[in-house]
Amino acid sequence: MANNVGTPRFYVSWGDYWKSLGTAVDSLYTLNPSQTATTITASAITDTYEGASVTPYKSAGKGIDFFAVLGHNVDSANLDFIAKLIDSNVNQEIFLASDTTITGVNTDADVRVSGFTLGTFAEADSEVSGTAVEADAVNVGIKNHGVFEQSVEINSFVFGKYYDMPHSPDLSLKLSYEMDGIKNIQTKGGATLSNALYTKPADWGEYGAWQLGDNPNYRSGRRVWDLSFSYLSDTDVMPVLGIQNYDDATTTDILDGTDFFSQVWNKTMGGHLPFIFQPDGGDNSTNSPDGFAIARFDQSSLQYEQVAHNTYNVKLKIRESW
Repeated sequence: MANNVGTPRFYVSWGDYWKSLGTAVDSLYTLNPSQTATTITASAITDTYEGASVTPYKSAGKGIDFFAVLGHNVDSANLDFIAKLIDSNVNQEIFLASDTTITGVNTDADVRVSGFTLGTFAEADSEVSGTAVEADAVNVGIKNHGVFEQSVEINSFVFGKYYDMPHSPDLSLKLSYEMDGIKNIQTKGGATLSNALYTKPADWGEYGAWQLGDNPNYRSGRRVWDLSFSYLSDTDVMPVLGIQNYDDATTTDILDGTDFFSQVWNKTMGGHLPFIFQPDGGDNSTNSPDGFAIARFDQSSLQYEQVAHNTYNVKLKIRESW
């Protein structure tokens, strides 16, 4: 079952993070698939349609290893979703992925259907023919391999880096389905009046949330996960350097650290920014399309409980968001 919790995976949208820091990022590249769809005309994708997001800090594309296209009608085998790094100073490009190298959900162009696509790929090499590329932009978009004359509609095209928890959570986890949009009132005569303000995520344009094909979303309720992780190493949860690098001899800092705080908590600003949550992620995941959620942390603080030398317990509450 897709909502069983295995090794949780967090997909962090760098477009949302960069925008929160004041960078001009088009709303298409943020995690808001219920917004009005962006229409891309056929003439714009005769070769390649791309959208560049420039980072306000170093190494724009360092570590990028996923993109998600939510609410799209791209079902042609002539089209690929692409991602690449750009070094505008030397006009170098590194293609990170096309449909021949990515894995995930609905990524194969030959059998792809409308709805959503989520693809992961190996972290990009930062060299072209042995020359280092100092990426100052990430481009994501659509590449046309043939004659394609239709327009394309996309609600959200996000990219960034995913983080896998070091191991599965403790057995004392909890999954809830909240119906917080339903309000019941009992009249003086004893009758019950019920009003449903909302019961499920908003549709992504013409498509139901997390649906493949033209199917509506019938699942109701807001999912909430209460998870506890025991005996995590300090290097798994804490940054090596909790500020931006001030010393060239220090290669890892708050921006490119591989720990949970640097990759997930800091880049989502706690409960402020949304992310894609996969409770049963990791390399052994079945990637079932119903095993994803747009979520936020539902806690005002991140607390580390030290239980041994350089070893900590952490509790997380993750609430589906729309």
